[in-house]
Amino acid sequence: MRIRVIHSIDELVRDLNRIPVLASRDARDAVRHGAMTGNLIAKEHARGKSGRHGKHYPRSFTWDRPAQSLFGGAGWSADYGPLPGRRQGGMSFEEGSRNQPAHGDLEASRTPAIGVVAQDVRRAMDDWFWPGRG
Repeated sequence: MRIRVIHSIDELVRDLNRIPVLASRDARDAVRHGAMTGNLIAKEHARGKSGRHGKHYPRSFTWDRPAQSLFGGAGWSADYGPLPGRRQGGMSFEEGSRNQPAHGDLEASRTPAIGVVAQDVRRAMDDWFWPGRG
């Protein structure tokens, strides 16, 4: 069995013009997925570490929708973690204090959140060049 692939310069130009639009959309979706995942993991970690003294702390975790950042909107960013305006959200659980060690909830969520973003971007890149395969 043989497979023959034919691709013209015109098709390459079309693909290269289309990719920046797809890349921006897919990067936004990947950052959103990473923020949601990171927030969920950090919240669960906080639930396990905060104990009775911080029973409201896990509910203070939120995430924000991705926003364009960098030059000309070429990048996306999103925040997650304890919101100071929520009950116990502004307390020193994350950094610790002289009375308690740092909980490290955000640190525990960082690597899995980055992994989700990387995996989503890799899948998206496959789809930019080979639609339907990502």
